Amino acid sequence: MYKIVEFASSIPSSLKYRGNNEKYILKKTFKDTLPSFVLNRKKNGFPVPLSSLLNLEFKNFAKDILLYQKSLSRGYFNKQYIENLFKKYNSTSYKGRQIWLLLTFELWNRIFIDSSNASLDEEMSVI
Repeated sequence: MYKIVEFASSIPSSLKYRGNNEKYILKKTFKDTLPSFVLNRKKNGFPVPLSSLLNLEFKNFAKDILLYQKSLSRGYFNKQYIENLFKKYNSTSYKGRQIWLLLTFELWNRIFIDSSNASLDEEMSVI
């Protein structure tokens, strides 16, 4: 994987961007393979299907993670606020997005901050 990153960082910026054209070299490479509507379309985000993810089972998982003593001991989260998020959550509310963002932040902390003192396998077993 690092070889791909090394290669990508060795490509001059003039080949990555040309004016407002992002991914210049990639588009040039595939101009004869991909239709122009694919090459020239606007950038799309990758939406997270929160209403599907925050079903009862996942909601309980997220609640267990966010209200776990170690998560709260970091000092980032307000326990009462998080409890209220889960009480007020429904699949159409903005609360699901907040829960998702807090959960990903906490899992990131467990993997990249806490794991500096533990192996990734040990940390993933806590998740």
